Amino acid sequence: MSCRFTSSIAGGGNLAFVGVGNKSSLPSKIEIEDVSFSNVNKGGKSFAASTGETNPNNIPGELNNNPLAALNVLNDTELAALRGAGLSDIEIGRQIELLGDIILFRGTTEGFPGHPALQRLGISPASTDPLVATVFALEGKAKGGNAVILFGTKQQLGNPAVDLGNVRRILEREVGVGLTPSDFARNAPNSVPVDKARQILSELGIADLPPSIQSTDEATRILKNTPRLSPEQILEFVRRSSN
Repeated sequence: MSCRFTSSIAGGGNLAFVGVGNKSSLPSKIEIEDVSFSNVNKGGKSFAASTGETNPNNIPGELNNNPLAALNVLNDTELAALRGAGLSDIEIGRQIELLGDIILFRGTTEGFPGHPALQRLGISPASTDPLVATVFALEGKAKGGNAVILFGTKQQLGNPAVDLGNVRRILEREVGVGLTPSDFARNAPNSVPVDKARQILSELGIADLPPSIQSTDEATRILKNTPRLSPEQILEFVRRSSN
């Protein structure tokens, strides 16, 4: 199923991207333009999204015969951070092609201000993968509170600095975002209840996560035994999270 969308960005203008879906509402500042359907693998584990068109002008959000051309929208620090999180250049470029930007996910509970050290440093750990964010939200759920996955594109978050994550950055697909956790929550245009995120991941055939996660050790075990989403699957997670 291939869909063509336009995403409004700060400063004016639209970024077009293609993906999978039905005509339905999407997260804030995203509008559906034209929708057509073709060729989706059964079970939703993987699918191809394509307009059948090339993108000779290397416009972010348009499919291109060379995904690496999309990397030029990133600065050196951002690219190093994403590579440091275990993403290949092809994966990074493909996500930019499909979504117009890198999407950053943060699993938390509503109103949680983050660790005092993160507040002082003005940094929010975030993941490029919604499964990782869901695991952390489920860990927060076990401690009490309304667990959610917050997300938005780098532009929607206000173009904060994006730098290397912590020592577990490959496992967690983590980058450090130059916002306090409270500012990340305020800026993020999208918030998905954790149980809905679990349902989406199950429907996509990615993983069946437990209703809550009781410890860091359990979270680590789950992260080590679950796959990371492809750019196409991330696009589908974003689409379904808005339904």
